[in-house]
Amino acid sequence: MRSTWLTIQSDVIHQVREYCLGRYPLEGYGFLAGKGPVITRFFPIAGESPCPCSLQFEPRACLETIKKIRGQGLDWIGVIHSHPSGDAWPTARDLAGWHMEHISFWILSLKHPDCPLRAFYLSNRRIIPVFYEIV
Repeated sequence: MRSTWLTIQSDVIHQVREYCLGRYPLEGYGFLAGKGPVITRFFPIAGESPCPCSLQFEPRACLETIKKIRGQGLDWIGVIHSHPSGDAWPTARDLAGWHMEHISFWILSLKHPDCPLRAFYLSNRRIIPVFYEIV
């Protein structure tokens, strides 16, 4: 079941920004995990494509990360990726490539100096904004 309100720890956001800035000009990818609606961990994941905007995870890394999340007794809450030159809004490729309606979909824009972060659920090519609190 998806939550309409999520909480994310500020250190997780810091880790995501640092990781994604380090991957620039490529997209950075990762999974967000925690308990219930509270995100406490970021797990970076390798991208499969050298293209800057691909939204293609390396399958083995993806499965290993899900095992690691479950092994730590955490819930897989979201997927996050950066848009190196785009806004924090799902692209047509994002909409076509994401099919897990119950997993939140986060985008960090590196286009702007403040690196805005937005969260959504993507359902049947519909974009549903998610409200979140930083703690």
